[in-house]
Amino acid sequence: MSGRYDALAQRLHVIAEAYPQLNSSENYRQLQAAIVDAEDHLQAARQVYNMNVSSFNQAIAVFPDSMIANQAHYTPQEFFAAQESKREDVKITL
Repeated sequence: MSGRYDALAQRLHVIAEAYPQLNSSENYRQLQAAIVDAEDHLQAARQVYNMNVSSFNQAIAVFPDSMIANQAHYTPQEFFAAQESKREDVKITL
């Protein structure tokens, strides 16, 4: 995911170089900060989700929890993986 952020940040930087007044704009700086903040929060949420899935999957595989999990029909869960169509960069037009 950080690769996509890096590509987006690089494109924004290229745009800012072409328009020096944009680079000094407070709105532009806020946009950059918001993009970084959003990606950081999403990455943290994905990590927490995947850690919880890992803990759950391990818990239902170990005795005695596995006996209870089998009776409750618990099954191992999938880790988070974004759909290919949702992995595309966000289109930002300035």
